[in-house]
Amino acid sequence: MQLAHGAHRFELECRWHSERWTKNAAVSETSALVWDSVDLALAAAQLASEVPHARTASETTMST
Repeated sequence: MQLAHGAHRFELECRWHSERWTKNAAVSETSALVWDSVDLALAAAQLASEVPHARTASETTMST
């Protein structure tokens, strides 16, 4: 939600614990939050692409 003085109100909610957190953030804080979120999303996508493929049961059997 954008507030009248240029700040934004962020509301986070946890469905499992019925908790809600609210923060009013200035424009500079909002910008930093968006950039950090994008960086984290890109890093997570890169990690997901580097995860090796799933192995079948026969590929995991140890031989003696």
